[in-house]
Amino acid sequence: MRKFCLFVMLCALAAPFASAGLVVGSDDGGNCFPFSCFAYNGGTVYQEVYSSTAFSGPITISSLSFFAWPEEEYLGGMDDAMYTIDLSTTSSNVGDGYPLIVGADDQFFGTFHISGNMPAVLTLDGTPFNYDPSDGNLLMQVTVGTVYSTCEYCSFFEADYTGAVVSRTFVNAAYPGGLSDNGALVTGFGSAASVPEPGSLMLLGCGLAGLAALIRRRK
Repeated sequence: MRKFCLFVMLCALAAPFASAGLVVGSDDGGNCFPFSCFAYNGGTVYQEVYSSTAFSGPITISSLSFFAWPEEEYLGGMDDAMYTIDLSTTSSNVGDGYPLIVGADDQFFGTFHISGNMPAVLTLDGTPFNYDPSDGNLLMQVTVGTVYSTCEYCSFFEADYTGAVVSRTFVNAAYPGGLSDNGALVTGFGSAASVPEPGSLMLLGCGLAGLAALIRRRK
């Protein structure tokens, strides 16, 4: 019984360190923008708006994940370029035209050099962004920087063409005034692990000390 109680206590204390994840969008097609053929097409700015209804509550977004479309002919390379991603709360809605409104809380998420073959999951870790869905929808803006080489439709990502919870807008050589449509990327949002309070750390230390004592007694 003593072992069981100690195990339960340790599990409860470890919970704050776990990260949560959320995937927004449902895969019903492929999209090579903005990492696999966007630069090739002269793309400069790509935006996605995610409905606040897709989030159950506030989340600290520390990573973004995009998923390879499970079609063999679309699992090749990506445009070799620098990409800057910003996140913000927006008053724009799913389905709105370009440009989507960048919120006052606009935050630099990171600049990433993306190249090579498309992995099964492309995960980008950046500066954590605190998003509260009660304040509005979520905007992701991707800006293309230096382009080293391009790839014509080499790999596709899972995309949601329903227009229910996410949509995209973009500017490229063919649409300098911007184009808006469905086909936005299915996106995984990784949540930063919570930082335990000093009291929790002390309890965890006591629990570990008790476990060590128990092991010594058994020996």
